[in-house]
Amino acid sequence: MFLPSFETVHAWLQLNNEWLGPTIAFMALIESLVVVGLLVPGVPIMFALGAMAGAGAIDPVSMLVWGIIGAVIGDGISFQLGYHYHQKVRSWWPFYKHPQWLAKGEDFFHNHGDLSIALGRFIGPVRPVVPVVAGMLDMSPKRFYIVNILSAIPWAPVYLMPGFLAGAAIQTHGTVPVAFFSLIVVFLIKAIVIPALAIWLSWRFKISTLLKMTIGMLLVLLGILTAMECLGYVSFWNQEVNQWVTHLKMPYLDKMMTWATWLGSLSVLLIPGGLWVIGGLHKNCIHKVVTFLVSFIGLEVSLWSMKWLIDSPRPSVSLYGDPFSFPSGHTAQATFFLLWFGIASSKKLAYVPRVLLLSTSLMMIFLVAFSRLVLQAHWMSDVIAGFLLGALWLCMALFYSYKK
Repeated sequence: MFLPSFETVHAWLQLNNEWLGPTIAFMALIESLVVVGLLVPGVPIMFALGAMAGAGAIDPVSMLVWGIIGAVIGDGISFQLGYHYHQKVRSWWPFYKHPQWLAKGEDFFHNHGDLSIALGRFIGPVRPVVPVVAGMLDMSPKRFYIVNILSAIPWAPVYLMPGFLAGAAIQTHGTVPVAFFSLIVVFLIKAIVIPALAIWLSWRFKISTLLKMTIGMLLVLLGILTAMECLGYVSFWNQEVNQWVTHLKMPYLDKMMTWATWLGSLSVLLIPGGLWVIGGLHKNCIHKVVTFLVSFIGLEVSLWSMKWLIDSPRPSVSLYGDPFSFPSGHTAQATFFLLWFGIASSKKLAYVPRVLLLSTSLMMIFLVAFSRLVLQAHWMSDVIAGFLLGALWLCMALFYSYKK
């Protein structure tokens, strides 16, 4: 019953593109709405609507804005229902038949507090339940709407951009670049597995011992990669990856990668870095602040020393201020700063939100690294070396900050 009706809407939207934005907002609202969101297959619908946008119906910014508006309103309606009707919600269908749905939402809310609103958007079984539970448990409306709006901002690209890129690729190449989407899936899996494994290892081993082992491993890997770079052993693979990226031309991809690479620029990263230093001084965490600053200076000195000594040319020299390619400064700086902030801000969280926060930091780093390849600012070996160098100085900073 649902599929034919959606096919009809899909055909109508192809003839009336101006209604695609409001339709995206409406479906985001429905997908976030209490009870209804449990019955609607939101992921495939949002993917399909994103694909229509990618085919040229609307631009990506408008698409994301409509998605954010719909998600905020949907969660807002759910919250208001719980806030005004409280325990009466338990007598509504289907909750009187499936009381465990609300019970799971309550457990989730009690375990994660305000963060449950943000986390709930990305976890299917509790997604349409958490906002109504927050209202039932008298969460402050001001607190709810702050988290609601902020969490809708990353939700929209996660649900809509895969479809948008697929639609744009079909429009340009006549087919979906399977290798590109496979790479995104690999990034996502690594972004989840690495933090989960790191946290598990921190429970099994002493932190100082674990950091020593990691520092040693990173030094060895960076040393091997640097030697291979100097001897020219990675040039073949660099050329292969660069050729693949060169053929990966999709509408808006370069613009999106320009935004992503902006996240790794030092002028951007120094803003939250400076705020963290001011906050650390205010809390009298002098040792951690000094360790952070010394490690950052060490990162910059080693980064530029390697660039000047190795003197590897960029894939496209004319577009950038300096000609030095190895290692990638954007990737190294993003790795150091974003993981430091992720670790510092997730220290007191429960396991699941801690993994998700660290995964978000890691995914942002992967996007910065990938953007350097797409924009032909660096070779593959450059971004790998940048990640290893940033992670090395991060681990040394963590080791000395825990040492006191």
